[in-house]
Amino acid sequence: MGVDICTYSKHNLDTSNVVTLAKDLFKRLPVNITYGYYSNKKHCELLGIKPTEEFVVLENLVNNPKLRTFVLYDEKYQQKLLYTTFGKDILTNPKYELSFYGNPTQQNVEKEINSFEYPQYLLEIEESQYHLVDHIQSMYIYKDFIENDMQYFSRWYYFRDFYDEQKYKVDFNTLKRLQSYRESLHYYTKKLGGTFCYFIDDAGNCCTQGVEYEVYWKDLKNLIEKNAGKQLTNIALLNIHKAPQKKQTIQKTPSLAFVDDFRDVKTI
Repeated sequence: MGVDICTYSKHNLDTSNVVTLAKDLFKRLPVNITYGYYSNKKHCELLGIKPTEEFVVLENLVNNPKLRTFVLYDEKYQQKLLYTTFGKDILTNPKYELSFYGNPTQQNVEKEINSFEYPQYLLEIEESQYHLVDHIQSMYIYKDFIENDMQYFSRWYYFRDFYDEQKYKVDFNTLKRLQSYRESLHYYTKKLGGTFCYFIDDAGNCCTQGVEYEVYWKDLKNLIEKNAGKQLTNIALLNIHKAPQKKQTIQKTPSLAFVDDFRDVKTI
């Protein structure tokens, strides 16, 4: 299997619940938003409503019918509703399905409760509009940071080697495509309240896989910078536009992570 890029940046969105988040996104981005959740039959029974296994639309927010529509999913909507309605005891009910595989032991119940403090929402372009894009645009929204996949550039090793091996000095066609990728990242980072973003691989070489589910931005930032150390490369400081340049010695130790503060990008 290939290794992909994960890009993280801080946000100041209201993630209190899916309603406030949807309306906050709706104000900031030029898109239409449908928001809701996937229902679970067992959870429906516990809530005393008709058992279904389907996507439940809570509301459609329309800026302009001609704009693209994105769907915002609350991944734990019914679990949180059950917990706030019935309390801790509901989590050991045989019909309650934990957010992760496991028996309702005390440790797993505490883990479930703790997970409610770290919300996870998915914003994704509506399936009927897949044909309009060459990449399924999406974004995971956590408590105070996002994982941005709204535009695709490449897999991890191609991205890493493009910078580490200084290919940007000779491959200007790829550099142009890369700049478009950075401009997209810059746009969403700034619009949602951030100033820079990190790039790491999804294979766990810099951070343990799944760490984003249980940390805040400051913890993730510290973790990336600590683990990457001197193998953290600042993209904006590479002066990639000052070509031609003298050939430099290619670094022997591959980058574990990259950071981009977009100081050379003027999107907003």
